[in-house]
Amino acid sequence: MFILGERLQQALLIEESGIWIIVADNETDPSIVVKLPTPLIKGIHTGLPTMIIFAVVNIGRDKVRLTSLQVDDDEALPYFTSTVSSGYTELQHIKEILNHQNILVHFFDECIRPVMSAECTLDPIHAKEALQDFPEYVPDMVNRKFSYSASESQIP
Repeated sequence: MFILGERLQQALLIEESGIWIIVADNETDPSIVVKLPTPLIKGIHTGLPTMIIFAVVNIGRDKVRLTSLQVDDDEALPYFTSTVSSGYTELQHIKEILNHQNILVHFFDECIRPVMSAECTLDPIHAKEALQDFPEYVPDMVNRKFSYSASESQIP
C-alpha cells in the first residue's frame, strides 16, 4: 500500500493537479505521484494515450527541468500538467527512472483519494536520449509549478 508523506500530502492539498517524483517510506525505488481530475484518471484507465515527459526548457536565461504528464483526451488540446524538477535528489530519481525505464505511478483524485497504481514502461530509445540530454544539477534553479491546459499556455 502506498502511504503519503506529510510534505507530499500538503502539496496534493494545495495543487489542482500535478506530478511528483518521490521515494515513499515503504518503497526503495522512486515512483511518481499524479493528482488529476477523476474523468482524466478514468480515461487513462480505459486507454487514453498518456505520456510522462522529462524535459529541459529554456525560459529566458534559465534552463528549467520539467517533469510532465500529458493525457491525450482531446487531439487538439491535450491535458498537460508539469512540475519543475529542481532538487538534487529529484534529479537523481529521474536519472534512476530513465536508466531502469520502468516506473510505478500512483494516481490520486481531487479529494486526494488513491484511485489506481500502474507500472509504466518508458520507451528505451527515448529514455536513453532524455538521459543524455538531461543537464547536471544546477543549485540556483527555483522550484516553481506550472499547470495548465494547452489552450491556456505553450512552453516555447
